[in-house]
Amino acid sequence: MSKHTAGPWTIDSDFIDYIVDARGLNIAGVDISTFPPSEKRANSQLIIAAPDMYKALKMATEQHPGGGSKYTSRETWDACIAAIAKAEGRS
Repeated sequence: MSKHTAGPWTIDSDFIDYIVDARGLNIAGVDISTFPPSEKRANSQLIIAAPDMYKALKMATEQHPGGGSKYTSRETWDACIAAIAKAEGRS
């Protein structure tokens, strides 16, 4: 997998919510005509959180290699591993 564009990502809103990187370069857009405005904004906020969520999942799985800890169920651990694989283009 190639490295993703570094965060932080922000929303530059007009008719379309543009997801931009720290340099102001466009990463993605969420079209207002496709979704109700509140859903469009929620989708945009989820997208801009992606780099932080990826980093948090990587940190959590690296701190507890091999299956998590006594505080993490197997189902939760597997979901973390699956999300990382999806983000890295391995699923």
